[in-house]
Amino acid sequence: MIRLIAIALAASSALSGTAALAAAPHHEANAEHNAADLVQLVRIVEEGYAGFPTKVTDDNRAEYEVIKSSMLANSDDLTAGQLYDRMRTYVDWFDDGHLQLDLLSDNIPGKELTTDLRPAPLMRDALDTDAARAVIDALGADRAPIEGLWSLGSNYDLVILRHADHAGVYEARIIDARPKIWRRPGAVMGVFTETSAGTYNLDLRNRDFSPEAYEAFLEGNALRLDDGGRFTRDYPAGAEGQPLGAEWAIEPFGEDAVLVRAPSMSPRHIETVKSLVTDNADLLAERTYMIIDVRNNGGGGDATYSPLIDYLYTQPMIEPLIEFRDSEVHVEARRAQAEEAREEGDDDSAAYYDGVADKLEANDGEWMRFDYKHDFWIRTRDHVLRNPQQVAILIDNSASSAEQLILDAMQSRKVTLYGQRDSAGALDLSNMAVSYLPSDRYAVAWATSRSNRLPEWGIDGKGIAPDVRIPADVSNPVGWALDHLKSGACRFGCSD
Repeated sequence: MIRLIAIALAASSALSGTAALAAAPHHEANAEHNAADLVQLVRIVEEGYAGFPTKVTDDNRAEYEVIKSSMLANSDDLTAGQLYDRMRTYVDWFDDGHLQLDLLSDNIPGKELTTDLRPAPLMRDALDTDAARAVIDALGADRAPIEGLWSLGSNYDLVILRHADHAGVYEARIIDARPKIWRRPGAVMGVFTETSAGTYNLDLRNRDFSPEAYEAFLEGNALRLDDGGRFTRDYPAGAEGQPLGAEWAIEPFGEDAVLVRAPSMSPRHIETVKSLVTDNADLLAERTYMIIDVRNNGGGGDATYSPLIDYLYTQPMIEPLIEFRDSEVHVEARRAQAEEAREEGDDDSAAYYDGVADKLEANDGEWMRFDYKHDFWIRTRDHVLRNPQQVAILIDNSASSAEQLILDAMQSRKVTLYGQRDSAGALDLSNMAVSYLPSDRYAVAWATSRSNRLPEWGIDGKGIAPDVRIPADVSNPVGWALDHLKSGACRFGCSD
């Protein structure tokens, strides 16, 4: 089963994710447009969002109605930014990364607004990737540990460089970005102020330019934020065993282990993972231990990790299937996606979205399954591979399809889960759709399907706990997990 996540969950609220929302044309803000935006947002949430029936219950429905009424009241004179803040309060009540509201712009052509527009980011000289690497290389031995090329999820490519005038201050500057509002090379997205060796205060701008403060910790090739988010370093490479960059890798680790770095389950990695597994077949066959690092992996699609299942498999793996919420607003969203795909010349995607819409229209009932009748499917393999004999998976703050890998792997007698933190708990809802509100100033991304685990066996908001909790002061969790695995203390008892 592949989860087709159509957007990235942006900035601090989702430092992990996939493709960005595209900007749409903008109209003049007035009472009519505000009212239409609010009505359509409520319609999407109540009729289309797959989490609504489980998030709004008899116990909290009165609270929900108060939040909704507060959003709808006295909205005529609100600016675009003010309306966005009010709608965000409503969306945030659901506390679900699979329901997102995006402010595309509150600059409306031809009209000067008195508004609460947030200040545009500070601009520095624009650098492309090659120019940024050259600047880093020129620093030589004088390069500070934090300086280098970094990625923030799959949406932002940045270079972190020292401030020209202030010691211990470093600016994260945009090289490239998927969200159009941040597609401005040289823009300063964040400022790191060093408070002690390897520890920084971070002032970060979100996608809508609103400020947010974090504490950041430099851990090898990762900058870990205190909310569980992470920047990953793409250049230069750092210490062995640390999370590295935004790309998958399979490489030797010590004399008898192989390390699989899995930073994302985005479908763009599918062919890369297939090639890595094929090219490293001899290495995978000869190594006794495997470490799979999915820390801070924000998910994408199950097909991305599928080539690893052969190396984890010891017995049939049971995976609950999903069902789609059927509604008119869901059909409208899929038809709109099909039309956009056709305009871009992507006939395959257009056919897929039209096919989903056709099945929804033919369905009778609130929920729809595709071409299956059962609540689950079973992964099987013809045989169990000798190596690896034991597998450690580092799970900290992983989400969505990365959590599905964890749930699959937990059913293997080879696997032990390790982590300093639990997984993120963002898997029960999936298959995102994107809808523009009537004024085209805002876009809503919303989950259209839910797992058949619900309601009894949900993990959203809970996460998955590791089998073995790595102490918080351990600086190299990968090496620690391997040592622990070799000690014979793995989950099912280790092989000789």
